[in-house]
Amino acid sequence: MSDATFMLFIAGANNPKSINAIKNLKREFRNKDYNLMVIDILTNPRVAESVGIVATPLLMRTNPDPVERYIGDFSKPGLNLCI
Repeated sequence: MSDATFMLFIAGANNPKSINAIKNLKREFRNKDYNLMVIDILTNPRVAESVGIVATPLLMRTNPDPVERYIGDFSKPGLNLCI
């Protein structure tokens, strides 16, 4: 089985909530094989447009299929994602 691939779309890489979201997701996935790409839509709007992002923060699992999207506040500890 291949690694899971996630894209986290945020608005502002220096935003405290964005920083905490990245930390919490890394903690959530610490015992799993995964790739996490962080895309700041303020500096890379075309990437967000190309996949139809309309709200942030948004976590999108692109691999394995099917693609799934999770919208919410990932900045708080105890995410308890069933991914």
